[in-house]
Amino acid sequence: MLSNSSCFTLIPYKTSFLKFANPTSVIAYYKNRRVNLLTNEVMSSELSDIQEVLSSIKFDQEFVRPRVIHCLYELGFFWTGSVDLIKDDELLMLVLDYSDKDVYIPKEFKEKINLGPMKIPSKQIYKNNYRVGQEYLKRGDCYQFNLTKDFQYLISTNNPEAIIGRVWASSGLVGGYGHATYLPMLNRLIMSNSPECLFQIKKRQKNLLIESMPIKGSIRWNGSNRDFKKKWKQLVTSEKNEAELFMITDLMRNDLSRIESPCSKVIAKKLPLAVSGIIHQYSKIVASLSYDVSLYQILKSLFPGGSVTGAPKKRVMEILRSVEKRSRGFYCGSTIILHKNIVAASVNIRTADIDLKNKKLFYGAGGGVTLLSSVDDEYLEMKLKVDSFMDIL
Repeated sequence: MLSNSSCFTLIPYKTSFLKFANPTSVIAYYKNRRVNLLTNEVMSSELSDIQEVLSSIKFDQEFVRPRVIHCLYELGFFWTGSVDLIKDDELLMLVLDYSDKDVYIPKEFKEKINLGPMKIPSKQIYKNNYRVGQEYLKRGDCYQFNLTKDFQYLISTNNPEAIIGRVWASSGLVGGYGHATYLPMLNRLIMSNSPECLFQIKKRQKNLLIESMPIKGSIRWNGSNRDFKKKWKQLVTSEKNEAELFMITDLMRNDLSRIESPCSKVIAKKLPLAVSGIIHQYSKIVASLSYDVSLYQILKSLFPGGSVTGAPKKRVMEILRSVEKRSRGFYCGSTIILHKNIVAASVNIRTADIDLKNKKLFYGAGGGVTLLSSVDDEYLEMKLKVDSFMDIL
């Protein structure tokens, strides 16, 4: 059974999960302060302190004890120089250092969790935001923007074990970069079933190999092999989806090249990825890095992932801030796992932020919009991504 006395993080590992537990440090970083969540001590802080923490992390170490870093979407405004867009009360980063790990097998909960829609964006609101974004496209301010909306539900349980069990044990549908972090001191569960990789690093004798696998393009799938072949053919031949993927692939290739040297290359332009109810397409880009590189250099170049912003990244993030008028938070951020041979960062799509005290579930969804897009199709794709997570519960 899971204990409410201490926070933990779960990550997929082989056929089960690794559970990181008994934290020695949990630090929450904001624009002007940081908070020790184990002692409630509040300290004055600056954004440069975040830079210092991330700059100290290099990859010639073994990471014997697990470290988990949640970078929330709004931290990206620091990298792009738009610090004025960060609100004082926005959580930007959580750093959790754990002392223990163990294999964890989620307990199966067959009883479905009830969800009561509390705040669902209407199609008209979506259309209004879409049209504003299209004007920016037509003026040339950007050439793709990832419009997202916030879905809020009342959830019938505040038992983190039940939620985790429904998503991962009862369904068996585990996102390749999924994870869960339980924060009892905040009465909060971050539950991500993400299939998307911002980056992962493989250590070689003389250098590091970094890989990024951005996703762009989605189509509904009924789970059968026959339907997979049919739907993949539709997706892979779509001019609109190809344009989205190639734009973001080029953005990510450029971002990888900015870390140390212009050496990145695309090794796969279009590959299929099947998840719960959806087939995606993704590309794969790689680059070589030296052992001198820091986590700060990597995140400054890559975060947030282009697939959840659009392009060009700095301008489109400013546009989305004005259009969406909300904080994305954990959704569209990244979770970095550092432990032994695991050095990997997700793109936090299919991610729920759950307020356990008030039994409220917050879930973001959206998609890339270009001049080739259709507002009706984009709205349906957004709903498809909501259903992909909610149907499991």
